[in-house]
Amino acid sequence: MSKGKARQAPTRSSARLQTSNKSLDESAHSLPEEGTRLNSSTIPVDNGHSGLSSGTSPSVSELHSTARTDIPQGREGSASRTRRNTTATLSPVQRKSMKRSHKQANSGQTSGTKGVFASAASSPIHKFFQQPSKEFRKNIKHVPSTKTRPFHPFDQHLHPDLRLNEVVVLDTLPTILSQYCDDIIEENADYLRTAGPLPDAPSQPNAVRNEEALVNEYIKSNQACLQVASGLLFKKGWEDIFNMTKPNKVERQEGIADVLISIDPETGGKHLTAKHRSDLKLLRKYLLDVFVTLEFKSLVAAPHIFEDLLRLEGKFPWSTCQERTDDNEKSTTCRASAGNAHRVNGRLQTTGRPTSPDSSIILQLIEDARSQERPPKRLKADLDNLSKTAAKQDSVYACQQIWTQLVVEDASVAIFSSGNEEFVAIRDRGKQTLYLSPMIKCTSNSSITHSKILVACILLGFNDALERARQLEAMSTVPGSEVSPGYRINVDRLPFYVKKNLTAELFNKVRSEQTHPQNYDQVIISLFENCSDIQIRFHDSSISERLGGPPGATTWHLQKRGSHRDAVDLEPEPSGRLFLDFNYESQLDKKVFVVYLGLVEEEPRNAPKYYSKPLFMKLTRNAPLSKMLEVEHDNYADLRAKGVRAIVQVYGLFENPDLPNHRFLILESGGKPVTLETTAHCKRFKGSYLAALNSFHDVDISIGNIMNDHIVMNKERDVFVVSLAHVSQPATSSVKRDEVKAFHNAIRAFPSFDITTTKEALPTGNAVSSSESEG
Repeated sequence: MSKGKARQAPTRSSARLQTSNKSLDESAHSLPEEGTRLNSSTIPVDNGHSGLSSGTSPSVSELHSTARTDIPQGREGSASRTRRNTTATLSPVQRKSMKRSHKQANSGQTSGTKGVFASAASSPIHKFFQQPSKEFRKNIKHVPSTKTRPFHPFDQHLHPDLRLNEVVVLDTLPTILSQYCDDIIEENADYLRTAGPLPDAPSQPNAVRNEEALVNEYIKSNQACLQVASGLLFKKGWEDIFNMTKPNKVERQEGIADVLISIDPETGGKHLTAKHRSDLKLLRKYLLDVFVTLEFKSLVAAPHIFEDLLRLEGKFPWSTCQERTDDNEKSTTCRASAGNAHRVNGRLQTTGRPTSPDSSIILQLIEDARSQERPPKRLKADLDNLSKTAAKQDSVYACQQIWTQLVVEDASVAIFSSGNEEFVAIRDRGKQTLYLSPMIKCTSNSSITHSKILVACILLGFNDALERARQLEAMSTVPGSEVSPGYRINVDRLPFYVKKNLTAELFNKVRSEQTHPQNYDQVIISLFENCSDIQIRFHDSSISERLGGPPGATTWHLQKRGSHRDAVDLEPEPSGRLFLDFNYESQLDKKVFVVYLGLVEEEPRNAPKYYSKPLFMKLTRNAPLSKMLEVEHDNYADLRAKGVRAIVQVYGLFENPDLPNHRFLILESGGKPVTLETTAHCKRFKGSYLAALNSFHDVDISIGNIMNDHIVMNKERDVFVVSLAHVSQPATSSVKRDEVKAFHNAIRAFPSFDITTTKEALPTGNAVSSSESEG
């Protein structure tokens, strides 16, 4: 066995100074196991997953470059913290042996010194933590639903740098949390002797009928844990300083947890010392004052989700909206896609919030847990079942919920609970990894009880948040370019609560220095004008069949009519693949749909680039209509050649070799139909609308079959006429008069007029902007 680098441990008693590396190795094999801290095998857990060997797990400190700062942990002494830093270089066996030696020293096994744990079995704090939690019971009328909510648009649009990439199950996490709690208890030994009687154990909770009732009973049942955590951290007796609250769903609208653990400024805040009030003010400044989030599943739903949660270990299948790594990959769309409210300038919206750096406290805890991991003792049949059985979708929903809640609150610790069983989850921002404990039986009379784990999570969450807040405060004096990358992240949509309340100078400085995404319109549209084929992507497996194509197809391959790949192209091949995003629900009528033009570069890690404006796709599915669409395409080309400029840009007529009667005409979006405008708008821009008609009549062309929704105006107030399959030349005076009347009807203007005077009074030529027509 390799030995760690020898370092002298700090002194807490003379016995600790006598331990050498050699004696540590020897004692690791000779001392009885009961001398060690409790390990995860003492916890009733669901071991249905493969563990990680410490031999193959990289050190967390090697994976992160975050500098560690020695900050107060809300405790008095620094000896335990120094001891952990000193032993960080030791091997796992050496570290365990040193902890065993420390315990022997304190218990008088190696000297006459009587430590704080000499009578641990009879100490009040020990007795408190030995009490199992009360069991939650179902009311006979409990709601029978076993479902959990599906993905939300905010989840599915989360910025790529904020998404969960991997789930790692740490069997030793409960043990490490217990040790963390023990360290704080040891540092508070003097205070505990004078703190007074601990809070009473909770009474049996009422039977619950649904998840909401479970949450209410859980909060009441764990009030004592909150008081103990408050006493250990703030040394104000066992007063109510920490609290569990259900979030205000008016203030918090995205990634909403069922319960938040924080400090109420109106109640707990007034009990704090000036120093602690200053710490709390700093936490609130950066909106880091939620330390732990809790997500609940009902007593009926939890078993169906919890049994599969550990099967998520490995790469996490984060659900995104309309994203693919390959043309033929299946994809989904979010609920906000109706009307394309989930897009910004053509591209898919990104959500999230600036995220602080990981704290050294969390990184050290993860490293300690990973260094003590051992291959779990499981039957081969159990491991085979895990490898062959995929996790159910509900467990994926639940895990994505938990991670999003941590992102929204920028917290590091979460608890996933049914009241009787729980998982602890730790967020690693740098690696985008969620470390998950085995399932903890809250009602079990085990050596590491639920109450101790809960108190440890509260203490860990607070100390972690405070260190991160101090790191951010230190960054407020440096140039924006030197702020941690996570805090400089640029998103389109912040959580409502964050947007409303985050006003820290650092946040404002970073936001003011952020640049808008580069516009790639000219590059993308130029490639599209010169392309010979393109993929159209469906994000719903039913769309292909609804459009007359093969059932279940996710992609159609379109070829531009008249293009030939064998011909010599003067244009170079594009360094990427063009595609069209199609959303059936965004149809304008039965034949016209909205599509979004995108470009995937050769480097797959880069996000797709999008043309900033939507395009229209006119689709026909039978021979006669397809023939008419071909005529319309040719009319556009002829009108542009004759100088009619009140027409939209056409990018080509496409075909699908597998669907010979289908035709696809891709056009520029002309804007909003006049039928959707107000009468006041039509009156104001009457001149612009009539000028568009004149652009046809000036070259002696009639539009034919004028429909109100074929007259459109864009945001720049340019007017166009679309659907030009019936144009004809020459246009007689009678036809022109009829079309002028049709335009007046469309814009709801009915004056008596003479066609000659009307024509002379209006500008001619291109689609006319409002300023031009009014000038």
